[in-house]
Amino acid sequence: MASMPRRFPRPQDSGGASRPKSSVQRHVLYDDDDDNYDIGQARGGENASSAGVIGFIFALVSIGLLVVVAVLWILLDQDQQQARNVNSKRWMLYWFLFLDVLSFFASLIAAILGGRGLTPTNPLYRGLSMTALILGLVAIIATIFFGIFMTCFVLIFEAFGGR
Repeated sequence: MASMPRRFPRPQDSGGASRPKSSVQRHVLYDDDDDNYDIGQARGGENASSAGVIGFIFALVSIGLLVVVAVLWILLDQDQQQARNVNSKRWMLYWFLFLDVLSFFASLIAAILGGRGLTPTNPLYRGLSMTALILGLVAIIATIFFGIFMTCFVLIFEAFGGR
């Protein structure tokens, strides 16, 4: 358990008014048991950041982009069954690759910010930081596999002229 900083009563003048201490004296009195701080407690000039929340948002955006691609893929297949349009399918496949690249970078940012939010000096949003890190790593793996699949699919599609 962390110990509270020692607080000494201010000495009283003979008139009863408190005499202000210099900033050096206050610093020495306040920080002399600096070794007993918890690891997660912010100190001094270090500011707590909301990197965990921002990373979590990027992770949700990354996964959302993959869901949008999956829904558009299903709709494209249904549309191709009704009327075959090679040109629209080609552009949609390139659009899927572009969304996959965006999703990859969003998941990369989510993993980086999730890791940043887990530093010992940042006590804010540690649960969201851990979630952002896990979702970011899962999304990175998913976007890599999907990107490889889509690249092969587009190359085969282009090689055979959309047949």
